Amino acid sequence: MRRALFGHTLKPHSRRHSNLAPDLDAHVPSMFLTPYTVLPSGLDSLDPLGFLRPYTALSDALLPQFTTLTASPACHGFLCWAVGFLRQRRASGRDFTRGMRDLEILWGALCIKGSRPEGVLNIVRLSRLPRTGLTLKVARRETYGLYLRPGYGVRGHYAGPSVIWGFLSADQRLTDAGKALADAWDFRLTAGKGRSSGLPTFTLLAERWMDNLPVLDDPALSEDVCRRWSVSAGEPNNNERQVWKRAVSRAIDAWPAGEGLWTSPPSDELKKMYFSDRFHFFPALLQHYDEQNASGRFDELLRRLDRCLAFEQFAALTQFAFEWEYLRRERAGGNAPVSPHPDLFSELRLSAEDAAKAVRAAGLDWNMPERLRACKNYTQQVSAIIAMHVEHQKRKLAQPFLDEHDVLLADRLPNSPAPRLADDLADADHVALRSRVMNAYPRTWFFNNVWRWLDYLGESRGHIH
Repeated sequence: MRRALFGHTLKPHSRRHSNLAPDLDAHVPSMFLTPYTVLPSGLDSLDPLGFLRPYTALSDALLPQFTTLTASPACHGFLCWAVGFLRQRRASGRDFTRGMRDLEILWGALCIKGSRPEGVLNIVRLSRLPRTGLTLKVARRETYGLYLRPGYGVRGHYAGPSVIWGFLSADQRLTDAGKALADAWDFRLTAGKGRSSGLPTFTLLAERWMDNLPVLDDPALSEDVCRRWSVSAGEPNNNERQVWKRAVSRAIDAWPAGEGLWTSPPSDELKKMYFSDRFHFFPALLQHYDEQNASGRFDELLRRLDRCLAFEQFAALTQFAFEWEYLRRERAGGNAPVSPHPDLFSELRLSAEDAAKAVRAAGLDWNMPERLRACKNYTQQVSAIIAMHVEHQKRKLAQPFLDEHDVLLADRLPNSPAPRLADDLADADHVALRSRVMNAYPRTWFFNNVWRWLDYLGESRGHIH
């Protein structure tokens, strides 16, 4: 039917990509030297439908201490240690920012020597550093380009979340909890402060590094030792685990609605579904907590999870319709809406009804679900989606991708799954439509961050609060 309507099938791009949620490798803890993700299009391509604000509100109602850039508790430990180290040296302003980058390079070089550089965004530049004779003076050479944006890095990623966790004050000073975490992280190779193991603290390494000595040439820093400092392979000592356990308990007290996420995590099989089958994941997660809710302790958690499900279904179907119509018009021409599936209108309307209820229950000021709920057919839905896209882009002073009549900007969605998805839906029923669209446009709800943190704490079966 689609081929008959406009003469050819849209060609899917060779690389499937979603900037909405991490891929399967994203559960590996990562160290980052820059706090932003470079996308192929400009800022006007980010969040073209205005989903970010309601999504953030729903996400923060469960786990406000996580962002898409906070991937590892080890980075919080490094940040707290680095803040304390630089404060002791009375660094401020530019010196503080530059000093933070100096220390990040040392940590990154240790990760590389330990053969575990996974997740280091500046790995290409760091890999150019010499393996022997590396000093701070060498690392600062312009040819390596490691100081082009010194204001960004672990501090840019983790400072805000560290405030929420209670490790930093609003003015970027260490709290008592932050001092404890910094101290524990510094001594992670020595099994605790005052315990002799013959291995260096990070402070000792950093002092020598800042004195322009070739720290990594030390025979004591074997590959195995360096690997214990790495973000993805390093193990916290017991002191660090205890600091984090107290931090998680404080978080539960502060946001009790999310307690079950920490104290009663789902099975490993269900965790895998979060990455591979979002359509079935949410119902299974809701069932997991409903079965433990005889006393009503998870009532609020269940309500909030249900709102996340309603939002994700609605956002996925709306995003699919928007991307399909943009790409169809860009590649095939014409401005008359052509639905990629006969059930898309009804599924989008039903999801809009559920999302409208969720929005009201959450007290959000967001009318997109109500506007789409009132549409009588697919053509009206597309008109409403485009109108809301134009309004949103203009509010953020960005050019719309298209309006009711024309495509205004080309090549805005080079990695969209919509063309391939539309082909896959040729013989699908309405259930398969919703399932495949949800799996193509997942959102990041940070449940995997909770599981990663629990593994780090040695409490994979649940935190004892």
